Parts: sequence; structure tokens; C-alpha cells
Amino acid sequence: MHLRPRWPTLGTQMRLLILGTATWGLHVATETLFRAGHATVQERLEPMIVVSVLTAAAVMAFTRANVLAQASIAFLIAVLALANGAMHLYGLTIHRQAAHAPSPGANVAAALRDAGGVATLIAGTWLLGLAIVLLHRRRVARRSRPSSLWRRCARAGANIAVGLAVLALVVFPVVLGTVQTHRLQHTSTGPLPPGYKVVELVASDGIKLSGWYHPSTNGAAVLLVPSASGTRDSVRAHADMLVKHGYGVLAYDARGSGASAGVRNAYGWGWSADVVGGVRFLSAQGDVQPSRIGAIGLSTGADVLIETVAARGDGGVNLSATVLDGATARSSGDLAPLERAPADALGNLPLRVTFGVISLLSGTRPGQPLRHLSAEAGRHGTAMFLVGAGSIPQEIPLNRRYAAAADARLWTLPHVAHTRGIHAGVGYEDRVIGFLDHALLDRSPEPSSDP
Repeated sequence: MHLRPRWPTLGTQMRLLILGTATWGLHVATETLFRAGHATVQERLEPMIVVSVLTAAAVMAFTRANVLAQASIAFLIAVLALANGAMHLYGLTIHRQAAHAPSPGANVAAALRDAGGVATLIAGTWLLGLAIVLLHRRRVARRSRPSSLWRRCARAGANIAVGLAVLALVVFPVVLGTVQTHRLQHTSTGPLPPGYKVVELVASDGIKLSGWYHPSTNGAAVLLVPSASGTRDSVRAHADMLVKHGYGVLAYDARGSGASAGVRNAYGWGWSADVVGGVRFLSAQGDVQPSRIGAIGLSTGADVLIETVAARGDGGVNLSATVLDGATARSSGDLAPLERAPADALGNLPLRVTFGVISLLSGTRPGQPLRHLSAEAGRHGTAMFLVGAGSIPQEIPLNRRYAAAADARLWTLPHVAHTRGIHAGVGYEDRVIGFLDHALLDRSPEPSSDP
């Protein structure tokens, strides 16, 4: 006897959806609560409001949708919950392996956030299961209708195309946006290098940052602004290079990364306040002349330095020289000039989705496009040296745009990977140190730009 499958009733489906979305929403609210000591009102409230609206809209739409739309709703929320939960499962692993925590309270807060994230992971799993059941129900219903081989093949091809589009436009950018807003570790980075001391600095908005400082022997110092990882580990090679030539070096963990407080954002939204705090720290050191402070930014750090120099006329800090290694795009506004054809806009769509997810989960915004900020930065007299590599397609075109807007020097490395010039044997040390020596110490010839 053939038994027909028993599908969950609409009421059961609704209960699963509400339970899953409520678990995700509660976790976002909990994360927001733990930000209360070092976040703005917008960063605390906006994610809660947006998630609440999305949850209510999803539940209302679910009751009125067909099976395919119901499966899509469950799947989209599942992706958000699974990506968020997976980061916290990883966070729990790091927490248990931690040998040195910034403070007991910080570790307890991290463990509580991660425990809530694991609950979200479970909720995302059953929402994904609900989506699969609904899609299977639709498939079984279609099987009962006779169709030709050609139609079945066409349907299979369409399903594959839709699946790939969902992966590219939904799954990947949502996961990336979630990763970029979650702290990947709760402890300080590796052992203290010889000659450095552990320091604490305060960003201009009050967030406490952890760093290392090596004193200067030539009266000049350089602030190292990290890449998307946010930790001082990403600038170790540059620190060694600078110390060898007598420069003081301040390397730190950006907000929300490593041993620093704050909300993580790997695209650098809000990091300008960290840079201001770092320059103020260097200005207060007895071995550093305030007129001889420069900065090197890698990738995200380069984007942040453009913003910081542009804000110099609005109460920002005085940086005499900046090396911008690997500036790219940090907002949808930076992508627009590159979208000269529909295919370009389609290719950038995943990154636009990622920016939206970051805004949703962090409650922050990226600020003005970098091409506008570059023009502003060029008016403030800071010497700027841009380095663009070739492994990211947009990097060299964007750097040409930024350098032209700021009337700054540009060095392109089309056969070198992103921010790897220092390891590529292309004379990176001579170029960068030559630029800093000329700008900060009034010696050595100024490096030339690309034609």
C-alpha cells in the first residue's frame, strides 16, 4: 500500500518559523545589549529594530505565500541564523582555548554571546530543514503532473541556475557580511616582540584599544593601521621594516578585534576614531616629534587613512605622511564609477548585499565614497603615497582614481598580490622608506609615481 507523505500543517510551519526567527532576533538583541558600554545609541538600537521588522514581515508574508515563496523565506532567515551561529561556535572554541583574556568580564560576556549564537545555529538548522521539506513537497506535487522529458530537463537547468544565483547573491554575501561584523578572537595576539611594550590607547570616541609600541630613534614615528583582520599581526612585517630604519612604531588591534573593545567591522566603518587615538598617543611620546608622525594603512587600513586625512580640517589629526597600500572599496558609492555596463553592476551586486548585511548587523554606515574623500584629503597638505596591486581586479583602477583626486603619488604592482608588495622582492622597502624619509625626516629623494 502506497502511503502519502504527511506534510507539516501550516500551523506547525508557522510555529517553526516564528521560533527560528525569534531565536535569531533575540540573539541579535543580546549582542546589541553587550555593546552598551562602547557603542552609540544607533549601534545599539538599529539592529534590534531592523530585525524585529524583518521578523514580523517574514511571518506575515509566510501566511500568504505559495510553497516556493515559503521555502525561500525560511531559507533566507536560515542563512542569516546559520552564518551568525557558526561564527559564535567558532568563538566558543577560541574562548575555551584562550590562554590570556583581556579581562574576566570580557571573557564572560564573550561566552554568553557565543552561547546565544549556538542557539541561533540550532534555529537556523531547523529553518533550513523546513525550507528543504517545503521544496520537497513542491517537487512531489509536480511529479504527480505528467510532463515531457524536455520540460523536465529545462526545469532541472533552471533549478541549477537559480541555485547558483542564490549562492552568489545570497549565501556568500550574507556569510561574508556576518563574518566581517563578528569578532574572530577574544584574546590578545601573539607574544610581545623584542623592544616593544604593551600599551593601551583610547580612540577619539572613548573605545579602549590594545597595542604595542616600539620607541623611535630618529624622532619620527609611524602608526600602522591593520587590514580587515583588524589585528596587529597583519602589520608585523611593516613594523620590522620601520624599526630597522629607526622609526617608532605603534601597532594596535582595531576596535572589535584582538584584545580591543568595540564593535567589529572589517570594512573599517568607525576606524577613523581609532587612528585619531593612535596619533594622539604618538604625539604624547617623548621620543617623537609631533610634526614627524606618519601612518601606513593596509587594505582596509588604507581606506581608513583616506577618511582620516580628509577629516583633518574638521577636527581630525595632523598626519604628515601616509602610505596607502591596497585601498579598494568600502561602500556601494565606491563601486558606482566602475559600473559602466549592466554586467559590471551585476558583478558588484554580491558586494552590495554584503554592505547591506554589515549595516544591518552593526548599525553603522560607511560614510562618503573614497573618491570624494580622496579629493578632500589632497587639500590638507599630507604627503600621500598609494600602492595598488593586481590580484583584486578593482584595486589598480580605484587607486588611480584616488591618486588623481588627491594629486598623490601612485605605484602600481600588477603582478603582485594584494598588500604583498613587502614580500614580493620589488623594492618595496626602498620605495616606502624613501617616501617616509623624505616626508618626515627631510632627506632622500622623493619616490616617483607611475606614468
